[in-house]
Amino acid sequence: MRLVTWNCQAGLDKKIEVIRRLNPDILVLQECNESNALSIQPEVSNIWRTPGRPGQKGFGIYGFNGFTVTPIDPAIDYPWVIPCEVVTPTGDTWARLLGIWTNVQKNIDRPTYAGQFASTLHAWSQEIFTFPTVIAGDLNASMQGPSKLPHAQNIESAKALGLQSAYHLFNNVEHGEEPDMTLKWIGPGKIPYFYHCDFVFVSPQFQANGSCHIDQLFSSSETHISDHQAVVVDFPMTH
Repeated sequence: MRLVTWNCQAGLDKKIEVIRRLNPDILVLQECNESNALSIQPEVSNIWRTPGRPGQKGFGIYGFNGFTVTPIDPAIDYPWVIPCEVVTPTGDTWARLLGIWTNVQKNIDRPTYAGQFASTLHAWSQEIFTFPTVIAGDLNASMQGPSKLPHAQNIESAKALGLQSAYHLFNNVEHGEEPDMTLKWIGPGKIPYFYHCDFVFVSPQFQANGSCHIDQLFSSSETHISDHQAVVVDFPMTH
């Protein structure tokens, strides 16, 4: 099965061709509206929420090709997390999935980007130990930016729970040495800065086999589509 996480940078309805090309079974999609071209398709299972104020853009999890997503009631409800179970077309539970889009807004009291991921790992630690788990989304933190130290600490905390980044694991890449970036941010003076801040973390049940790549939007004719590139993970259907 194929799991994709992508921050589409809004305007999803004009970017459906990218989704079709990525061909996900499960899609974790950041910066989209609740009503969109995916959510209105009856054959697409979906959950959506906003981490901000009502009416603002949010993020969703979408199931295709017979895969469905069912919400899980969390012990602690963080607005930057969508917890769900992924169910296969044959009706079996594949994994617990935590979709994540860390989000900091003015006049909303919450931890930093890295602090939100740290809180998520702590709140879900028992479930991560107990169930096959995947965490996927835009962390807004990386080894390339000012969040380097807390991000590195979060990587170690994730490892202590048995979680590994699929990109780093399947491509034998160390954190901080990524040849593929997932965010192109244009700073002052129109200077581009690149960060690897989108992740799919997998528990031990999914670490023996699989593959992961970054969809190269930055170097294609679709470069204007989003400032983020998608993380694409392919899993065998046994674990």
